[in-house]
Amino acid sequence: MRCGKREGAGRKPKADEDRIRTLSINSLVSTFGSEEKAFEHIAGLAKDSFPHLKLFDFILENQELIWQHVYESDLKKEELSNLYINNVLSSMSKNNLNQFKDRITFEIEGDKVNIKKYGGSWGSTAIFAQYPQNYLAVIDLKDNKYRVTVKNIKTDYRRAKQGFSDLAITVTKKRKTQFKDAKSVTMGLSYIDKHFLNKFDMKKIKKEADGW
Repeated sequence: MRCGKREGAGRKPKADEDRIRTLSINSLVSTFGSEEKAFEHIAGLAKDSFPHLKLFDFILENQELIWQHVYESDLKKEELSNLYINNVLSSMSKNNLNQFKDRITFEIEGDKVNIKKYGGSWGSTAIFAQYPQNYLAVIDLKDNKYRVTVKNIKTDYRRAKQGFSDLAITVTKKRKTQFKDAKSVTMGLSYIDKHFLNKFDMKKIKKEADGW
């Protein structure tokens, strides 16, 4: 029986590793146009591979609950920025509005979902969806699209004399790594999801403002 190192075994020479890495990156860039777009695509596939980490547009990321949606547009990012500020943000009660390059951030307090509008009712809807939400909103702008991320979501139970509560604790399990399976949680999040979709949709808000 022969003993010893098998031919070809072990780590490849650094030059070979560098060549393979370069070929891989060039292939990704060729397919997706840039490294950034390639890795965004890979990250999207990873999220889709773990359905327990995503519910509607809510995502569990590093044990944090966020809501994230990408809206398409016919406008360049400069036009998007101006119209978003004038048409969308002007109708919102917000705090700490900041803009840096292609990103807009602001805080929302007391955002109450109209559950009846989306099919809910007082007696059948989860309590968390019936109380106002406070959160940080982040708008990232690119040509022909913008992404809205809602994070640090806290439910305001002060009306019930219970203070604030992290929404993630209410709707997740196993240390914020999975969404709860309860139907009431799913339905409650669906109402908030629809509310956010409409709230940050520039086309919808502009259409309503124009009376169409």
